[in-house]
Amino acid sequence: MSNQQSELTLSLELIKDKRTNPLKRAYLITKLTTDNLNKKELAYLINKSPSYISNYLRLTQLPEVIKDALLSGIISEGHARALTFLSDRKEIIHLFEDIIRHNYSVRDTEKKVDKVREHKRHYGKVAEDLKTRVSQLQDKWTLPVRISRQRQQISLKIDFPLGVVGLRKLRHFFEKLLD
Repeated sequence: MSNQQSELTLSLELIKDKRTNPLKRAYLITKLTTDNLNKKELAYLINKSPSYISNYLRLTQLPEVIKDALLSGIISEGHARALTFLSDRKEIIHLFEDIIRHNYSVRDTEKKVDKVREHKRHYGKVAEDLKTRVSQLQDKWTLPVRISRQRQQISLKIDFPLGVVGLRKLRHFFEKLLD
């Protein structure tokens, strides 16, 4: 057996071992998916699902303070896994502090994460009447128009083609807008 094969076998055994700490497992999975295998192959070799692999890969993306808390047993693997579903670092750390302060269970943490994600989904939506107006604007000017809502602003983007025709349309648009 070659050195590379024995290293792979050892890594697979450590991943399967329930005593292996979650971060070590996550880093082993990261190494194997970077060097040797794709997620499906690795999942097959350890008799787990590809989502199991993805869950552990996300643990490596957490801020260091949370990784430290996980290693020292301040939070559980379930808490850490729930936090991986948030994308904003400040939100992750804020919720982590709440977990500690209020002694949230894993289920409480999951509910809080769901609430934050639902708020973001709702907050990012644009009212239907505005979408209708955008469609009307697009039809009237025969230009690509997009509206989006992010954080505390709504953006309207109108793409004018480069060249003489686009400049004419842009000038005409400004005339109509400012009259």
